[in-house]
Amino acid sequence: FGLPLIATIRSRKEGGARSLSEAARLQLFKKILPWVEAVDVELSSRRLVKNLIPLVRRKAKRAILSYHNFRTTPPDWALEKLIREGKRKGADLVKLAVTPRVPGDVGRLLLLTHRNRTKHVVTIAMGRRGAASRVLAPVFGSLLTYSFVGRPQAPGQIPLKQLVHGLSLR
Repeated sequence: FGLPLIATIRSRKEGGARSLSEAARLQLFKKILPWVEAVDVELSSRRLVKNLIPLVRRKAKRAILSYHNFRTTPPDWALEKLIREGKRKGADLVKLAVTPRVPGDVGRLLLLTHRNRTKHVVTIAMGRRGAASRVLAPVFGSLLTYSFVGRPQAPGQIPLKQLVHGLSLR
């Protein structure tokens, strides 16, 4: 595809398929770091973040520090706090993936994205209600969006062909 590769070894708490210790995840990240452009690690994996960020810097790669909430969209003040925390811990990009409960949650997330567009954020509203954010968030300043080839890896992901079409309309 010619697209940059992002390595993610997600904790089970934030959607990962397996339960691995932070030490085991660190060893896996070390092995795959030479082959990727960036790593995506949860802000909640504190020791892993502390140990991985210096390695990422030495290899001249990018660090995405992320937050996933599969239940709701937290209030704006909480999301703003996560952005500050991610930046403080060395993130090149801070990713917020949340679940909208009401249609207004998607709009609120897009406005938050726009307000923070200079802070290198990635925002995603997950699930069926949030699927449009995969196309709209980049318009509001989100630096990345996620799609799939084969089968979706997260709720609300849309197929790559559909995403490319949607992005071409903007």
